[in-house]
Amino acid sequence: MTLDPIRHSIKENKPDFIFLFCSKGSAQNLSKLTKSLKISQYDYFVTSDHENPQTCYSSVKHELDNILKKADGDDVIVDITGGTKAMSAALMTATAGMGFKYCYVGGVSRDKHGRVKKKSEKLYWVDDPTNAFHEREKALFINLFNNYLYESARRCIDDLKLTEQETELYEGLRRACAGYHRWDHFDHERALEELRESNKLLRNYLRYCPNKTLNKLLEEIRESIQILSRIVVNKSGKPGKRCFLIASDLYANAIRRYKQGKYDDAVARLYSCLELCGKIELASKGIDDSDVDLSKLPDCRIKRELPNRDRRIELGLYKKYELLHELGTPLGGKYALKKDELKKVLEARNSSILAHGTRPIEKSQTERLIEIVREFVTPENISLPSLTAW
Repeated sequence: MTLDPIRHSIKENKPDFIFLFCSKGSAQNLSKLTKSLKISQYDYFVTSDHENPQTCYSSVKHELDNILKKADGDDVIVDITGGTKAMSAALMTATAGMGFKYCYVGGVSRDKHGRVKKKSEKLYWVDDPTNAFHEREKALFINLFNNYLYESARRCIDDLKLTEQETELYEGLRRACAGYHRWDHFDHERALEELRESNKLLRNYLRYCPNKTLNKLLEEIRESIQILSRIVVNKSGKPGKRCFLIASDLYANAIRRYKQGKYDDAVARLYSCLELCGKIELASKGIDDSDVDLSKLPDCRIKRELPNRDRRIELGLYKKYELLHELGTPLGGKYALKKDELKKVLEARNSSILAHGTRPIEKSQTERLIEIVREFVTPENISLPSLTAW
């Protein structure tokens, strides 16, 4: 066995302390080896079978606590050059995902036995193998995230073995998933909390590990925080003071359900969006659609049709918009133009299992309602982020 590669590694890395992973034969000659290598600060551990990968793996795992204790937070470099192939493979797999650095000594000039010639050694750095192990999980995570399946995306990265740096990244991604999941369920306040925490974690990670794709995600999360902050403020106001941002958010949510193929859910949200737009517009005129005060209405057909009784008067969707039309509002004008088409499309909604019937909503019916409702909402650009591989 030539010691030149080990000497070269020591010269290049300048370690403060060395752990030697030995076969039984090497351990018997340890004093001679360490003297030849001119090292004094070292410890060693032995595998009982240097040709058995599993035995070697167990030997390394058993020693890891001592190595980490000795390192005490300092960098640990794993040199996989020496030993049998079983020992090198075990050394790398047993330490993967722990934040260690990896190297080996090679070279272009070799002797007739295939060994690197003296003074032609070169140190090569190797990625942590968990970087490759995570590719499948990352691909699945990205696919789930981009399809708005945020809870499933979070679960698929929960059990990954991560380095210290990766822990901050993936916790940031988990918080992003939690935030967008809550947003999709209209829990805007807690969604805002989660995304603010995600922003902090990803910002800290990117300070030391710049990445264009993740930088783009961070920018989109910050945009989401701004929109959510406005939604939370608007939700807390009285109906007459709410802006159409809340309706725009409901519309955007419906679009996401449509993209997932959940047409019944999408149409239910679109219907609610129309209801909300009418409610907000009437509230701006001082009219509460859930408890109409007839004395506040001008003399018009709708007022004459409403029952003049001492009980609560609520307006349904069509009555809302007919009243808005008689009041001469822009939304009422749009309703008058689209009334017949809207009623036809909403018949499908009324026959769906989420309303009063049992028939499923068709894709084409959903698409037509999306087009109609878009004119009532005048939606803001509320789009949730999408990811590419990083």
